[in-house]
Amino acid sequence: MKSILNSDLTIDPDFAFRTIASVEEISNHDMIYIYHHIKVGKKVKLSYAGTNVKGDLRWKVEYKNFMLGYITLGGFVKHFYEGQTEIHGEIVSLSQKKHLPIQELDIEIQPLKLKKVG
Repeated sequence: MKSILNSDLTIDPDFAFRTIASVEEISNHDMIYIYHHIKVGKKVKLSYAGTNVKGDLRWKVEYKNFMLGYITLGGFVKHFYEGQTEIHGEIVSLSQKKHLPIQELDIEIQPLKLKKVG
């Protein structure tokens, strides 16, 4: 019987650490121009926007240079995104009433590289 400690463990090459975050402070000013183009699966750009009072990372969410809002990353998740100035994400869900701007928006992001924490 082979010991687990002595065996070689392989990691699935499709493994990726992904984070889903809700967009806060949705910008109605820019949203009126592009809400009808935003769909699940569309790519968004996130630019570093500083930190909040608690030290959590804030990111500005943009779609085709129009600001959609902000996301905040805190807790252990923020360590994976520290030091990055721009990341890309994908829209995974949205909520809107017919012919009205988007009310809720969730995006999925992934760090460019994983770093050892701890």
